[in-house]
Amino acid sequence: MTHILNTNFVEVAAPSNLHFDHDGVSVRVAAVINPDAAFATITRAGKSETADDAQLSDAGGAMGVQSDSPVMLPDPHDQHYAPAVAAACQGIEDVLRHVASVLRWRFGVHGHDALFKDVTVTARLADGRPLALELVPRAAMGDDQSQIEPRGLAEVADLVTYSQREPVAHELWREAWNLRHANPRSSMVIGVAAAEVGSSSSSPR
Repeated sequence: MTHILNTNFVEVAAPSNLHFDHDGVSVRVAAVINPDAAFATITRAGKSETADDAQLSDAGGAMGVQSDSPVMLPDPHDQHYAPAVAAACQGIEDVLRHVASVLRWRFGVHGHDALFKDVTVTARLADGRPLALELVPRAAMGDDQSQIEPRGLAEVADLVTYSQREPVAHELWREAWNLRHANPRSSMVIGVAAAEVGSSSSSPR
C-alpha cells in the first residue's frame, strides 16, 4: 500500500529515503524534490506478509468486500483471500496513518491526508501471482436523506438577499459530521463545541 502525502509548500534540502519496521509492517518514506525544484513529494509505502492460513478462510461476502478495508477482490475465485487482504490493508493503513501524523508534527506539514487520496494497493500470493484488487471509496450512509421543499430554493435566495449566513453552531456541527469517519476524536470535540455554541446563542439574555 502506497500513500502520497498531501503536502503544500514543503521544501526538502536533498532527496532522502528511510526504511524501518513497525508493528509487522515494512515502512518506506521518501522525500523527493519535484523536477521544478519548487516543492517536494513525500511518499509513504507499507508492506506486510500474511502467513497464517487461518486468515485465508472463505470471506462469506459478495466480492470480498470488508467493512474496514479499502479494497475488494472482483475475481470470484479469489474470494477466500479477502480476509487476509483486509487484515493486511488495515494493519498497513494504521501504521501509515501513524507515520503521517508524526511527519506532520515533526516538520510542521499542514493539510489533510485523506484515506483514499493518491493511494495504490497491490497484493501478491506466495507463488508470485498478483491478486486483482479494486479500491472502494468509503461512503457515508445517510447523507442523501435531505429534502428540498417546493419553495426551498426560493428561500435560499431570500436568505442570501438579506445577508443571512449559516449559524456558527451549524457550521461546527457539519464539520464534526464530516470528520466522524476520518477523525472520530476531532469529530467528538467539535460536536461538543457546536452544541455549546448553539445552546448559548439560543438562550435568553
